[in-house]
Amino acid sequence: MNNRNLKQILITLLVIITSNPVLAQKSEFLDTQVDSLTFVTTRKFLNSLNTDNFQKKVFIKNDIQIPYRILTPKDNDKNQKFPLVITFHNSTRIGNDNESQLEPLAKIWLREEIYDRYQCYVIAPQFSTRSSVYDNNTDNDLVSKPSNDVFALWDLIKNVEKEYRNIDKNRIYLVGYSMGASTAQNLMSIEPDKFAAIVSIAAVPDFSNLKQLDKKISGSFTVKKTMKIPIREVSNCLKN
Repeated sequence: MNNRNLKQILITLLVIITSNPVLAQKSEFLDTQVDSLTFVTTRKFLNSLNTDNFQKKVFIKNDIQIPYRILTPKDNDKNQKFPLVITFHNSTRIGNDNESQLEPLAKIWLREEIYDRYQCYVIAPQFSTRSSVYDNNTDNDLVSKPSNDVFALWDLIKNVEKEYRNIDKNRIYLVGYSMGASTAQNLMSIEPDKFAAIVSIAAVPDFSNLKQLDKKISGSFTVKKTMKIPIREVSNCLKN
């Protein structure tokens, strides 16, 4: 599975399983209507999937603990390189039960047709407090900033890469919704060369490394009702 194929499946699947009307966060603003019945049915199905294949682990660094789940490729040939997808949960899943963070964005990789065809590693960390915090910048735009836990993720990723040596370090993808989308942008902004691409949905943006972020965005979407997100300002910055 090459970069283009995985990016396409990420974008297609994420549009289907998230909210109905979305706006692209690039130069064009297009209304894409997802059938509400399809959306509800798909989400219900994903939430019903058995998550036992996601192994439970905990990363500890000093006083920081990050519970996480990891899904390995179905046919995990040690001589074959596989991509790594990291999914970030929204603020309603904050906790330490190592269960709640398995949103549809993570569970979709358990669908039989996805698990068979698009094999990859999937990590779903859980944060006990907000992973991204919001504040207004000097232009009075709402922006996101990473928590200390986000910086600790670097070591978590390195540990996972050491344990699973057939992870392709050139194909690491970030996926998130709401607070998780902001966290994905935070992480990408900190070290854009580490990650192949990002798909963020309904994020409060991170302007700290915007030009580098623009090169990596495969899809960035926001719900119409989430008016607090300065979506057009982000687009203008990316075009300038």
